[in-house]
Amino acid sequence: MLQRLPGDRVAAAVAGGVAGVPHAFGIYHEMANLCGVRGGKTPVPLLGMPLAPVRGHTLTVHDATMTTTNFLPTDSTTAPDSGRQGGFTLVEIITVVAMIGVITGIVLLRVDRERARVDSQVQKLAFALNAAQREAVVRQHDVRVYFDTSAGQIKIHKDENNDGTVQTSEPQSDIYLEDGVVFGLQGTDGLTWGTSPVTFDLVGGVPTLVFHRNGSASAFGAAYVSSKRPLTEYNRAIEVERATGAVRCYSYRTGSWVVTC
Repeated sequence: MLQRLPGDRVAAAVAGGVAGVPHAFGIYHEMANLCGVRGGKTPVPLLGMPLAPVRGHTLTVHDATMTTTNFLPTDSTTAPDSGRQGGFTLVEIITVVAMIGVITGIVLLRVDRERARVDSQVQKLAFALNAAQREAVVRQHDVRVYFDTSAGQIKIHKDENNDGTVQTSEPQSDIYLEDGVVFGLQGTDGLTWGTSPVTFDLVGGVPTLVFHRNGSASAFGAAYVSSKRPLTEYNRAIEVERATGAVRCYSYRTGSWVVTC
């Protein structure tokens, strides 16, 4: 948009400020009002040089004539954004990397806790079976171990009279599996004695292991322990030898069983 103002009006507006810079703001506002430019506060330069753009206008003073050129829309909301370019800022990249690290840490912590829980349970059961075998040798009576797979517990009975029955006067103790740990095997890759949760002989419908006073066991077999999560890496086994009553632990790793205790 071009506007040409009468020379006398422009000359009158400029006359008071050309000789001194302090009047530049007043000159600009007067010329801006004459030209219909609003809101500008840019100082007016010397005559013959364009003023700075104000809301899409360029002002030029030529002697006693001033013109305005509209080179951009006056509505600032429609002006192109010359600021931020495409891509990500450093803060955004750091935030995303931090979030990935936190999520990865949570997943790894969960996996490690599952493994630690199962390993701890196997160690506890192996210790209990070793203690039962030593008890039978020291006290010279049978010690019977009952595996309740559905309830997730074992009952240790000190059979002081060797009659195979539980008397109220005979000591008993219970060991419960930790939360998230079960008797059983994830998958079908078991040891040589089978894949049942507990492979010892059944007595009254309950898998039972008996340690005799000479240290031997009633049968050769094992009990499987694993996590409730269907992952074979959490499979563990506790094996008992019949002749010596020795207890060994196994862990399932990379497709094979490895002795761990």
